[in-house]
Amino acid sequence: CSGFVAISAATRDDCINLLGAPPDRVTLAPAGCGPQFKPCEDKAVKGRLRRSMQLKRPYVLYVGRIQPRKNLVRLMQAFDVVCARHPHWQHELVIAGASGWMDEPILAVAKELAGAERIRFTGFVPGDDLPVLMAGAEVFALVSLWEGFGMPLIEAMACGTPTITSNNSALNEVAGDAALRVDPEDTEAIACALERLLTEPELRASLSEKGLAQAARFTWTETARSIVRAADKAATKKGRQT
Repeated sequence: CSGFVAISAATRDDCINLLGAPPDRVTLAPAGCGPQFKPCEDKAVKGRLRRSMQLKRPYVLYVGRIQPRKNLVRLMQAFDVVCARHPHWQHELVIAGASGWMDEPILAVAKELAGAERIRFTGFVPGDDLPVLMAGAEVFALVSLWEGFGMPLIEAMACGTPTITSNNSALNEVAGDAALRVDPEDTEAIACALERLLTEPELRASLSEKGLAQAARFTWTETARSIVRAADKAATKKGRQT
């Protein structure tokens, strides 16, 4: 192979350490965020989406496949803890995404929790609706056990939504200092992060502003430039060998 393209530094390191890829052949090309992901101040647009999805309460949002590595069991348990601490709150946890592998145990846990009626599984959400859904969330949470990049995280930040994410894999570099980062295996840490963002307006505003700036660093134009550089590098190397 003449070269590898990695979408994050964490993935690059995995290519080197797990696949034995030569470091000088691995080019970093972070994924981009589309321009459709942006804050939405149009109350009518938000209202139409809420009605179509029957979202009648403020909500914490997760977007992604329903599968074990997304750590949804701990996220739901943490949300349940917060609901128990603040019984007067009306928030829902909206889990938006299609079924993945081993989703049945996850769905079973959701039904067993004390606040099961406040956890909503929407199924697949069309791409045109995602930016408005993200912009309308009080908090976005992606606390995966591992991610090669974490597209929904950067998309939520681009929508101006305060975010919580894991302190591991590529999520560290994607989030920077623009999200609350937690140990994904610590349910109490996730609960405390949710609680902070739902009770501290200044923190929410700060992370929203930082998230917009962080997301602006990730563009598909820069991704394409990085891939072109990788191709040129590989072609030059191959030319020298012939």
